[in-house]
Amino acid sequence: MNLKTNRATASLLLLPLLLLGVSVTQAQSEPLIFTPNSISLFWPGTNAGAANGYFGEWELQNNMPVISGTNAGLDVNIMGAWSNGFTGQGVTIAIVDTGVDGRHPDLNYANSLSWDFRLNTQQNLANRNYLGYPRSTNNTHGIECAGVAAGNGYGIGIVGAAPDAKISSLAYLGLTPDSSGKSDADKLSAIFAYQGQTDLTGKPNPYLPVNWKNTSWTNGPPIRVKSHSYGHSGGMPYVVSNISDALKISNALVACDSNGIINVFAAGNDRYTGRYSNGVPMDNGPIGTQDAERQQIRASWPHCINVSALGSDGKYANYSSYGANVFVTAPSDSSDGLFSIPSTDLPGPIGDNLGNRGPDKYFSLNSGASISWLTSYYSSFGGTSEACPIVAGIMALGVEADPFLTPRMAQHLLALTSRQVDVTNSDWITNANGYAFNNNYGFGLIDATAFTTAAAYVYDAQLAGWNPLSEQKIITKTFKPNLCFVSNNVVSTNLIMIPFTMTNKYQGLSNEYIQVSLKITGFQTNLNDYLNGKGSISGDISALLISPNGTQNMLFYTDRNVGNQLWQVDSYRAHWPQLNWTYTSYAYYGENPNGVWRLYLQNNSTNTVYTNNLKVESITVNEGIGSFDDSCLGQFPFANGTNPVLR
Repeated sequence: MNLKTNRATASLLLLPLLLLGVSVTQAQSEPLIFTPNSISLFWPGTNAGAANGYFGEWELQNNMPVISGTNAGLDVNIMGAWSNGFTGQGVTIAIVDTGVDGRHPDLNYANSLSWDFRLNTQQNLANRNYLGYPRSTNNTHGIECAGVAAGNGYGIGIVGAAPDAKISSLAYLGLTPDSSGKSDADKLSAIFAYQGQTDLTGKPNPYLPVNWKNTSWTNGPPIRVKSHSYGHSGGMPYVVSNISDALKISNALVACDSNGIINVFAAGNDRYTGRYSNGVPMDNGPIGTQDAERQQIRASWPHCINVSALGSDGKYANYSSYGANVFVTAPSDSSDGLFSIPSTDLPGPIGDNLGNRGPDKYFSLNSGASISWLTSYYSSFGGTSEACPIVAGIMALGVEADPFLTPRMAQHLLALTSRQVDVTNSDWITNANGYAFNNNYGFGLIDATAFTTAAAYVYDAQLAGWNPLSEQKIITKTFKPNLCFVSNNVVSTNLIMIPFTMTNKYQGLSNEYIQVSLKITGFQTNLNDYLNGKGSISGDISALLISPNGTQNMLFYTDRNVGNQLWQVDSYRAHWPQLNWTYTSYAYYGENPNGVWRLYLQNNSTNTVYTNNLKVESITVNEGIGSFDDSCLGQFPFANGTNPVLR
């Protein structure tokens, strides 16, 4: 198996620790491998050194005493991956965010692979030594994501999931006005495709097409993992400006898939006060805009890894969006009384530690302390924004374990190795191929050791000439149901069942994802009329999909609150006469797609007066099918799938 020899990192840690006053004995006591919770953050004189209840980087190694209602002892199980030598060496993670200050001592910054997509080319080239840096002291989000993904532990503070990986910054958010002169679709498609390409004069230009087949890369694209912790940028959900923009983004994502570039996305922080269980409102209130599909078109792309957030109590974070397209979950902060995540902050006494939010709860200085670098860390990072770069860092470990790793291969290994959490949650389903899936958690909590070990097994098989992953095929069906909720201004039904048959002509290939594209017309376009009892808006519709094997999954949910207490997004929805969107689900992973599927569409509006027909115009179904021969993993114990073994 492809396990790497541990590198002696203590000597690398020694100099900065000595400069900061740590004794040689202290420095040498650090083990010869990265560890979370470096002694530096617990020095006398700091709040962290004295505070009760501070458990540092519990997301990587949870040393908290298990206290009911406070934590579940869960983490991403990173230590085994590091012990096997997988630390992200040779891998670059791009942080698509507000910019990253590459001068921070705990980051290995790849300036030549960075770019500020908020600025024009001339402005970038005028600052070539500081590409992708934050533009203000409020631009802290990116560097906090970077530390979680790949903090190196060489400064005084934190260790990320991939401490030997490099960080590039593809700055995209947090600057108004934007002087790039590019549309959002142009920027996003360039962000997905960017690999440090240059023009004929050698100047970087991310808007040039990448000549993927004729490059000088010796080990494939230099940026193999990209972390995206942002939502729909204030745009309207379910809306694409035009087909041309959608194609630009889709083509860039196709290029990523074809060249082994793994895009990891935050599911979003839009969970409202309540939730549905299999379409039924729970007792803690109505659903809000919780579904992870409520973002840009990339959220429906099947080969991206969408990440939800898990609180330290072992349950989904109180803000974490969910949906059928969530693939895994990772630890983050949650409601009051639970724990946040420490990370890097802007260097010096600015940013979230002192400048923006006042003294940090744990990392600020007590009287008599003189450790100024503590202001370069922040103890209270969270959101799906934080869960996303943890997974991105673990993907970098996976690329190190298997340099041939692709997004599809990563998904197969994640589906097999992620751990079920919150097992009493009623939204867990077990499909016909034995996979446990939950719209809150995807396939469960990511396990870095299991994932990288499985990737190492796969790499050995690939070196021996064995390709355990088949080519992916697409089976498709398009039809017009010609069914109405409302016809001739009369409400005929609030529930429509639409059967359709899928035929798999490819022997041995099974479901990897299913996409359902819907077009429904006739929605109310006047919000005041809607509030006065007329018509439906797109947020009223929910959908349940049942496979030929009987597996049921909520494809998407209504996000209209009861009592006409509309969540913000519905003020957008009420201006659009149609719903025209694509929904992705992973709940049927490994099932045979052959047979009759049933799609239930429900109109949850309580309004009875209509002036338009409300009609299901067309449906297109695409299923990505393939196979992964898990016998290449030998006796490795799966957490999920056909032959799961509890670990």
